[in-house]
Amino acid sequence: MNDNDTAISNHRQKQQQQQVGGDINGAIVINNFTDQQQQNQQQQKTADQQCHSPSASSSSSSSASSAAHSDTSSQSFSARCSLRLHAVVARAYRRWAHFVVAHPYKIVFICFILTAICVVKMAKTKHKNNIRGYTPYGSRALYEFDVRDEFFDQSGVGIRFFVLILPRNGTNMMRMETLRETVEVDELIQNNLTIYNRITQRDEPFSRICRRFCTINEPIRLFYDGFKDHQRRVANHQKPSHNVQLDYPTSTVFGQRINIQPNFFGIHFANTTTSAKQEASAVSPSSNRFSNMDSVEMVVLLYRAERIGGWKDDDISDYEMSISNYFKDKYIGKHIRVLTISTSYVQVEVDRAGNIIRSYFGFGLAVMILCSLFSNSLSAFFMHQFSIYKLPVAIFACLCPFMASGTALGILFFAGVRHSSILAVTPFLILALGVDDAFLMIHSWQLASKRRRHEGGRAVMAHDALSVNLAVVDQLAEVLEDTGPAILISTLTNIFADLVGAFLGSEEITLLCIGNIASIIVDFFYQITLFTAVLVICARRELISARKRDNNKIHATNSNTFSLLVCIVWAAFLVVCLNALFKFEINLTLKKLFPPDSPLLEIEKYREEKVLPFYTTAQLFVNNPGDLSNATRRAHLNGLIDEMEHLKYAYPAESSLYFVRTYEEFLHGDSAGILDAAAEEENAKNGTATNEFDLSELETFLNWPEFRHWRGLLKYHHNMQQQQGQSAESHGNGTELALATNRSDGTQLDSMMTTVAYHGDELQDWYNRALMLREWRQVVDKYVPEFNVSVLHDDGLYLDLLENMPTNIWQSVVVTLLCMAAICGLFMCNMFVVFVTTCVIASIFIETLGIMALMDMTMDPVVMAAVTISIGFSVDMPAHVSYHFHAAKWAGTLGGKNVHGIADQSVEHKIRHAFTSVGFPALQASICTCICVLSLAFVKIYTAQVFVRVLCVCIVLCAVHSLFLLPALFTFLDAICKLFRQFVCQRR
Repeated sequence: MNDNDTAISNHRQKQQQQQVGGDINGAIVINNFTDQQQQNQQQQKTADQQCHSPSASSSSSSSASSAAHSDTSSQSFSARCSLRLHAVVARAYRRWAHFVVAHPYKIVFICFILTAICVVKMAKTKHKNNIRGYTPYGSRALYEFDVRDEFFDQSGVGIRFFVLILPRNGTNMMRMETLRETVEVDELIQNNLTIYNRITQRDEPFSRICRRFCTINEPIRLFYDGFKDHQRRVANHQKPSHNVQLDYPTSTVFGQRINIQPNFFGIHFANTTTSAKQEASAVSPSSNRFSNMDSVEMVVLLYRAERIGGWKDDDISDYEMSISNYFKDKYIGKHIRVLTISTSYVQVEVDRAGNIIRSYFGFGLAVMILCSLFSNSLSAFFMHQFSIYKLPVAIFACLCPFMASGTALGILFFAGVRHSSILAVTPFLILALGVDDAFLMIHSWQLASKRRRHEGGRAVMAHDALSVNLAVVDQLAEVLEDTGPAILISTLTNIFADLVGAFLGSEEITLLCIGNIASIIVDFFYQITLFTAVLVICARRELISARKRDNNKIHATNSNTFSLLVCIVWAAFLVVCLNALFKFEINLTLKKLFPPDSPLLEIEKYREEKVLPFYTTAQLFVNNPGDLSNATRRAHLNGLIDEMEHLKYAYPAESSLYFVRTYEEFLHGDSAGILDAAAEEENAKNGTATNEFDLSELETFLNWPEFRHWRGLLKYHHNMQQQQGQSAESHGNGTELALATNRSDGTQLDSMMTTVAYHGDELQDWYNRALMLREWRQVVDKYVPEFNVSVLHDDGLYLDLLENMPTNIWQSVVVTLLCMAAICGLFMCNMFVVFVTTCVIASIFIETLGIMALMDMTMDPVVMAAVTISIGFSVDMPAHVSYHFHAAKWAGTLGGKNVHGIADQSVEHKIRHAFTSVGFPALQASICTCICVLSLAFVKIYTAQVFVRVLCVCIVLCAVHSLFLLPALFTFLDAICKLFRQFVCQRR
């Protein structure tokens, strides 16, 4: 064995010497090829001159000779650059082949160990999604949510969840038993279910962690008290109290006015044309005539708390999920059903949907491996090269992309990248790229074996280990030289496209692009290491037992008529897809992300059908209210609210929460007799009854039970102490002077939150809500310079996607096309090929979106992620075909082989060469990838169904465009060029 290693080492030195000579020969071939091109170009020029003037034929020889020495055109320079680049790449691949053949088992071992470590890390990394992740960078909604967080002094997401309460039997919540159980649920959440406070080191209920919105559900309790009083009076045959009027939207309970709009939904109003008999029976126990409501379908409890107690994100998530799990698994109401929804619950259900999809990956991979085994065995039988050693190669062709994806994601998680659910789609892109590359290398290996058998090369006579190694090195180098540049082109194109896409999209799309980039890089590395090592190991075994076999012939037929027909059909279909593309609708809904058995589907249905049409709020944050005692400034602020209250879908002013208006009523004694006569007399004496906005009564105002909720909507401070200190310092003996100059307006309002309510059945539609948000912003923008005001919609993060998704998609496509053109131009230096390929890729993308529109699909974040993946698909196969079409002129001229003359330069020859090199691997990759993706068709989840449709459509279009349209365009355009040259020649 040592002698054998010594022999290999000695031969390697000789091989390196031969390689230097080969490089020199290659350079000579390149120069000869370039000179021949220049001569051909000059001959064409001479022929054109002869067509123009017969007299020019006598001097054609001399003109051709002079032009040959002076031809320094840019085409020749670009051709030389392209050839030199290919020579460098070929030299690098040949050296890499020597390394792989020398250490195949070490490479396989290292790759498997690295993959195992990274996969374990990936499995142990917890999923963490970001609710704002799909909102594009620079979106106005991101700023608006930051303003809200700053107003509530939040350094992160706090506690926020909703409880939907429905009647168990019937459709009416306005019954004694249902309202009583609703209040019991509120007490249970307020006092029994706890969260651990890391600062106090004890479990605390919601009532102890709440700061601003502790009384947000108080209207339900007051409504219940009023309802109970009414039932008691009815049971005692008494008349209803005049102090209890349970109307919608504003009720009065024992003289206290409450707004029940945020809590009562699905309102059915009582018949106003009630007969006298019905009116007389209104005192029956089942009567609701003391209210303008006949029935209520749903009651909603809201819970909101700032981020305190040293909580981590997991603490908040666990608390919210503990409440959801309690009411889902343990609580059983006699008369009500309790449903909960929170951000944590949404993330859990989205993760569960992702896990269901991932569980089918194994099945899809198994089916794909079987398809790979069958197709590669069929190809080997067809070429009379089948052996048992072809099977491991076919298996690893499918395993390598998945291993690369697992390794790349594990490395990212080691680096601290967040494990988002969107990264689950990354293996699909890597699968298509990796399998296509692997099948391309397998096919190239078989073609190389075929050529060597015809040439009587070393591969046929190899029986000893040294001869086998030498044969494998030569053949692997030839395969890498043939397929490596095309693989490198598609790899670089996808990397640069994702790199730019990472800066144009949103946080989640950036994360997807980063995952794609890392996986593409690792996959390229695994293709030239792990897969080639497996190829080498199996080839060694195969070559030792090789026998001479017959060969086959592959023909590619082409005709101008067929090409014209393909182009006509393509143009017609492209027009149809473009027309459908302009009608592509955008629709957003969270229920698309949930599993079919998710409880959130019912909640989302109620939210869209009952909550949003009845009560949608515009949350206005006035960050610079200024001196509201100034009547002019106060009038301007009132004008803002008045404009908001007169927009389409707006409720009347009584449904708004506007501090200035309520406080003025308080000061003027207009709020149900809040101020007594003495207070009114004092205000009149001070001149504040009608003209001044005096904040000195703010604490008194906030202490009233009716107005306690305003503490959560105002930010203010007292500057009385500061004024006294300044007076004493300025005047020395200034205590009395300070008291004299310190007026009662020592309270300063810093900022406040106001809500304006809207309603309408049209608000069930996302597009109408987006239009409404746009109108809000247009109104608010007029008052920003004066009040620094912003407006927030709870769905604003997603509503901004309606305008940004189309922009992000076309930007990604344009960037991909530019990257594709630049990289192909670098490697090919053939603008004709680059232009046609770019047009084909653009056509694939347009037709993919057009078919999606024809299938009645709508644009949403899931479709956007699928389209992002399909952009990578649309590049790979056309790049391979175009490169091999361009590289046909070098067939048999590099590496010191077949240096006699120049290869056929006709389009027919180039297409035949491209089909021979890429045709079968492209079909293999398309079929195998489609079969793997189709495994998700069994998953009844919207995300899975979208990826099945989008990816299968894109893969089929890539195959059709690459194997039919691309050759047809090359043939058709070449025929047009020939006709044009003939026309010019005849005119001359």
